[in-house]
Amino acid sequence: MTNTDDWEQVARRTVAHSLDCLLDDTASTIEPVADTVYWSHDVTPEQVDAMRQLAFELEYATEEYVARLCEETTPWDDDANRIVSRLPDSPNDT
Repeated sequence: MTNTDDWEQVARRTVAHSLDCLLDDTASTIEPVADTVYWSHDVTPEQVDAMRQLAFELEYATEEYVARLCEETTPWDDDANRIVSRLPDSPNDT
C-alpha cells in the first residue's frame, strides 16, 4: 500500500473507529453518573476520575484527529476560542 489516498482512507477509518469507541465509553461512563446524580446519591471519586479521563480523551481525539480533517478549523490554543458551555454559571463565577 503506497498510494497516498489508501493511507488517507486507513487514517479516516482509524479515526472513525476511535470515535465509535469513545461513543461506547461515553455511554458506559456517563449513564451510571447520571443515574447516581438523579437519585441523589453521592458521586464517587472513581466516577469523577472516569469522567475526567473521558473528557480528556474526547478533547484529544477532537483536536488531534477530527480537527485536522477540517481545513477551516483553527487550533484550540486558549479558552477564548472555545465554545461557551450550555451549562449555567457556577455560583462561584459571580
